[in-house]
Amino acid sequence: MIAGGCSLVESTLPERGFAMNVGSGNLREDVILLNIVRASHFEPMNFVALSKYNGAGTLEANIQGNRNDGLLYDILNKGPIAAGTTATGSVVRQAITPSLKMNTAANFDLAPLDNKEFYAGFLAQLELPTINLLVNAGLSRELVLHSIVGAARITIADGSVFLFHNHAADDGWLGDRSPRGAAQCAELSKQNAFHPPFAHEVWRGAHARDCSYQKFLYFLHAAVEYGMTTESREVPNPAAAKDKTLPKSSQKVVLCYDAAIAQEYGKKVSPLGRCGSPVLTQGSRTYTDLGPHVRRIEPVLRSSYGVYQYYGRLLATDTARRVRLIDANTPRLPTGDRSILTISREATDCFARAWHSSGNYCVPNTGANNTKEIFFLLNALVYLSTTRSALPTTPTVQLAP
Repeated sequence: MIAGGCSLVESTLPERGFAMNVGSGNLREDVILLNIVRASHFEPMNFVALSKYNGAGTLEANIQGNRNDGLLYDILNKGPIAAGTTATGSVVRQAITPSLKMNTAANFDLAPLDNKEFYAGFLAQLELPTINLLVNAGLSRELVLHSIVGAARITIADGSVFLFHNHAADDGWLGDRSPRGAAQCAELSKQNAFHPPFAHEVWRGAHARDCSYQKFLYFLHAAVEYGMTTESREVPNPAAAKDKTLPKSSQKVVLCYDAAIAQEYGKKVSPLGRCGSPVLTQGSRTYTDLGPHVRRIEPVLRSSYGVYQYYGRLLATDTARRVRLIDANTPRLPTGDRSILTISREATDCFARAWHSSGNYCVPNTGANNTKEIFFLLNALVYLSTTRSALPTTPTVQLAP
């Protein structure tokens, strides 16, 4: 005798949906951290898109009952019953055996982003429409600029051009690139010794190549304070006058300076460089507070790959503390965090963790708010580089115990 055989759903839909959301989020953050660690060791990075996740589970309960009595017992245990034999009439043996079986399974679609279409976007220099999206997305403009600007190209009044790279380890004093030399440059910055640019001795002669990173920070901070941003403009199409099938105008993203943001820092923007100005140029009059020597400032933008490399080098050289954030603890960066990147080698309470041949890496749940915001930016850059054609046909991976 067998009774039962009912199947129960292992978990309710909200619980399973919540678990999948948390699990896929943890996977995303851990992979971002792992790729930063790989970049710090000059190792190839790997990106995989999780396009679909399905889960299933059943809980099956059975109750089996056995009872041998009377004639059945005699036949099973004594063999054929001889004529005239009295059969056993009482219950001889009975047993009830419960059983419980649980089965869980999951399948998901993985899309390895390892093709020409993905790398064409991932390795290409970021374009102004992408920058326009990021700086107006609600992220800290300062964190975005630190991430995407790889260098500042400066043209001065005599036509000379200088390039200052965004490498926190690229600071030295009279050839001394040790922490002592970097500390000397940081101290000069605190003393405002770099203002106005190309006027003080620290910009000329034997010191022309000294404190390169602090000089970059000077111009990056100027870009933040002058409200450097982007705006989308409608540009007339002259060819449309002759060919009526062509659109009359197109959208173009331009670099400009927001006068309202500049006012928050006590700066003034010339109409020549102001957002909304009908004639937009970046001449020396745009940066009146920087002195007479600066004619033009051009940001050199990174690729998405370069952004990962930037944070990888900060980790490898342990120089994140040299990145000075001027908006820290202000309404423009209210994270309560002064460090642009916080990664610990101690696996404690972690927002993200990764294991590598060099050891364990952990982004702490507390005290790493800027890092969490940077992780969102890094994830967005990967998917902004991913077109529909970059997603290959994906195999279904099934996991079952």
